[in-house]
Amino acid sequence: MIVLVWFTLVAACSEPVRTDTATTAEQTDELVRLLAENKQRRSDLDARTDDTYLDPLDRELAEVCQEWMTTVDMVDGHVAYGNKWREKMEHYLHLLHEELDPERRSWLMVSQEQWETFADANAQLQGAVYSQCHEGGTLVGIEMACSYYDRYRTRAMELKSLYETLTFDR
Repeated sequence: MIVLVWFTLVAACSEPVRTDTATTAEQTDELVRLLAENKQRRSDLDARTDDTYLDPLDRELAEVCQEWMTTVDMVDGHVAYGNKWREKMEHYLHLLHEELDPERRSWLMVSQEQWETFADANAQLQGAVYSQCHEGGTLVGIEMACSYYDRYRTRAMELKSLYETLTFDR
């Protein structure tokens, strides 16, 4: 949202500023109008992204993380919820496997194996980048734990979507 506000402000102020008061007042009015539009866009976005679209694990994590006070809490919490997403991923993998015919099951299993190889290599790369960027500070652990959470959440949601597509008409 900050970027959107910045671009809005840049667009509003892109004309050369004049020193006469009529132009300055017009520019001020235009800036106020653009800021009001941006506020409305933000409100519209918030309405579209309310928690009715979130998985129960997302809502649970959002509540629990309010209680985390330390870096260790943040890391352990994201890893714990990452493990819950891993369980969901395995659940949807199993459901999808049961629905597919034998040839497509092999595609699923190859896909999963290759995804795991990619995910592991990508996690190592992220760790190296975060470690270099933050010089081994406490943020590295948090970044890696969040990455772990996101990795399994994303894959679980992909498998869930495939399963729902396959069983949509039942």
